[in-house]
Amino acid sequence: MDGTTMPNPVNLVVGAAARAGGTAGRMLGFGLGIARRVPGVQPALTELRQRGAETLGAVDALTEQMLHAGIRRVVRTALDAVDLTAIVVDNVDLDAVAERIDVDKIIGRVDLVVLADTVIEGVDLPRIIRESTDSMSAEAVLGIRSQGMHADDAVAGFVGRLIRRAPPESGAK
Repeated sequence: MDGTTMPNPVNLVVGAAARAGGTAGRMLGFGLGIARRVPGVQPALTELRQRGAETLGAVDALTEQMLHAGIRRVVRTALDAVDLTAIVVDNVDLDAVAERIDVDKIIGRVDLVVLADTVIEGVDLPRIIRESTDSMSAEAVLGIRSQGMHADDAVAGFVGRLIRRAPPESGAK
């Protein structure tokens, strides 16, 4: 390093911590080596090792929970900031997606009896039957009246010929 550039303070702190950690680790390793030779210390070391593993496991679980919570928050914020519908419409071939849809499988999930009942409840079936029956009845009555009038005319003409009556004039007076 030349005299014109200042060292990065973060690098200095991290370097110092690494050196201190390395020194502490060597000292702890030396101390453990000696402690193992002292009678009765081994069970205490085993307990410390187990407690350390449990603590690290708890720290890992807490870290994972915090990470998941942070990720959920970041994703939620990102989703609030974008229009997913526009992204899908602009970037997804919806026809290709539609081709992959198994319509038969979807229809298989539908309870057709319930669907039919719902449709029938929504339709005023008695009104439709009544209206169609009314129009058919009206047409039938008109047909019968018309046929009755023609029959009257035919009978009147037949009777008129029997008694030799002159046929009525066609046309109004």
